[in-house]
Order: sequence, then structure tokens, then C-alpha cells
Amino acid sequence: MEQLIHEQLTAGDRPLTQNTGTFDTSQTLPKLTPIGRVAVTGHLKKWDPAANDGTQFAKFLTVGTVDTATGAKAAPYYDGGHFNTDLINWPAAATDAQKLGAFDGTPIAIGKVLE
Repeated sequence: MEQLIHEQLTAGDRPLTQNTGTFDTSQTLPKLTPIGRVAVTGHLKKWDPAANDGTQFAKFLTVGTVDTATGAKAAPYYDGGHFNTDLINWPAAATDAQKLGAFDGTPIAIGKVLE
């Protein structure tokens, strides 16, 4: 028998809000990947704390998988909400401190689901 596994996306009661933007080319981003905005182009790209092009600031999260292997494309992203930190697809090199401060100054909050 197939077993269903429930993933608790939210960790609070803050409403989830979305927007749509253009994602930079040559990326495959799973759902709930932190993203930033490239300052020069305005395109969205995977958050890179070591970058200096604007994507060093995590501002949003992908709603679903975004694949731009064949070119830049528009896709939805979360720009607000209170998300379960355990489900976020953090960059492998991100430290705990970087994760805690990732969405500072944005309407996105992160936290653990209380049981």
C-alpha cells in the first residue's frame, strides 16, 4: 500500500504570498530554493552568500522546480510567508548563521514546526 508523507510547508500563520519573475538562464532549482535578484539584470538566481551581484541576499523562495536550461523564463516565487526551515533547499556551503539571517529585511520568516 502506498504511504503518503505530509510535508508541513509553513511554520507559522503568516500568509503565503507569491509573485512572478524572470529566472536567469542555466539553472535547475528545486522547490523552496532561496533566490536573490541580480542587480544588473533584475533576473532571479540561486542565493549565493559569497556573491557580489545582488544574489548574496536571499529575498525569495521558489514555489516549484524551475528549469532554465534552455533559457531564461518567468516562474512564480514566494515573496512572503513563514516557512519550515527543514524543507528549504539551502546551498550546501551555507552556514547556520547565514541561514538564520538569510531573509532579514524581507516578509519571509523561517522556523521549525512545533509538534
